Amino acid sequence: MTLLLFLLACGDEDPAENAEGDADTDADTDADTDADTDADTDADPETGFEWDGAWYPLGDGSMFCQTANGLYTFSGGALREGGGAQGNGYAYFAEVPAEGSYPVVALAEVSAGAAAVGVADFQTGAELWFSNGVSGSVTVSDHDGELWVSWGATELQLNAGTDTASTAQGHMRCTP
Repeated sequence: MTLLLFLLACGDEDPAENAEGDADTDADTDADTDADTDADTDADPETGFEWDGAWYPLGDGSMFCQTANGLYTFSGGALREGGGAQGNGYAYFAEVPAEGSYPVVALAEVSAGAAAVGVADFQTGAELWFSNGVSGSVTVSDHDGELWVSWGATELQLNAGTDTASTAQGHMRCTP
């Protein structure tokens, strides 16, 4: 009898049928398309950058923006595929960027209408790669005061060298 009263009081619904797809309970600030009503503050799965055929996932607390060496710089550091060697991604602007699209130029040519991209690769020492202006664009969008920066396929050149490689994509965000 006690068991019957317990079942009636708790209902007969299967809790798994009403479970939400994600189990978090924080504020939803990502651009996902699920219909959850909780607030999800974990990092968007797409924040990160691709380099040397691997993904470097950037989570909350690993992306920054600041003025450094006269350029407004977005930076983020992550481990290769989430567990390998360190890599850092960068997007450089002449000042805090406005929303829009910016052609990618060489680092020394960054101006109000153009941006640069860079990668620091620590797989076998420390290699610095910077855009050479051959390809790429950077897009900036404002999401309630948080700037999102994305780039597509961009050719980079090894610092003080002639070797080139491409970063296929990158996505960072921060609040100026």
